[in-house]
Amino acid sequence: MEYGLKKFWARLRLMQYILAIMLLNNEVTAVNHVISKLTRVSSLDDKICVTKDLIFSSNFGMLNRCLLMCINETKCLSVFYNQIDGKCRGCAEIYSSPGGLISFTGFIYFQKEPKTVCEESGSWTAYKESCYMSSPSGTFQQGVDYCQTNGAHPVYVETSDENEFLKTFLAEQVSNNGLWFMGMSDSTKQGEWRYWGTNEIVTFLDFFHSEPNDDGSNSQQCAVFVQPYRFNYQWADHFCTDISPTVCEKSCCETIYT
Repeated sequence: MEYGLKKFWARLRLMQYILAIMLLNNEVTAVNHVISKLTRVSSLDDKICVTKDLIFSSNFGMLNRCLLMCINETKCLSVFYNQIDGKCRGCAEIYSSPGGLISFTGFIYFQKEPKTVCEESGSWTAYKESCYMSSPSGTFQQGVDYCQTNGAHPVYVETSDENEFLKTFLAEQVSNNGLWFMGMSDSTKQGEWRYWGTNEIVTFLDFFHSEPNDDGSNSQQCAVFVQPYRFNYQWADHFCTDISPTVCEKSCCETIYT
């Protein structure tokens, strides 16, 4: 009987120990999840925001509770947490430098990150200061008309970063022939590519190594992205009367903080 009780209590202690480890792991996971939603900026440690920027001031005792309070408060864009006494100050601003902040030892700083979103719902996708959408299939002029109807223009690919984003964007789009028109043409002078609508010289190019390959007749006056199994979304010159979607671009955006 005594041996049985000892065995029972030993098993109970083991179960309590296992449960404590599981709870600790869950708590660590929860803390890491909350912390990952804000950005740590150590250059603004040992500071607090001024009174006019203060949204809330409380003693939560734990970092994750402090950060969660800011995450759930729309007006809170940054937070100072005191590692010594657990005090938490939520602020209505994001700070880029310590100028104007109050020095206070022990506080560490976190902030929400701005995210651009297109104001309209639907098929628009935001990247930096532009929104993008793929039109229904049609000629290049029909694509231009569709873009303009939606307050946009055929896309101007101006940088390598934007071009890489568009490759990712196009991987989620559908084109029956694997081509998408963009907003440039060499209709004025063969081989001299200019942006549609502005006539400015295109300075960034990403043509496939065998492109452009117009035979000299200047009949392929438009430019297209080509699907990855052929050109990995690099560019080719193409007939403007072909039936393909057009990538539309317009200035955006609404900025939200997450």
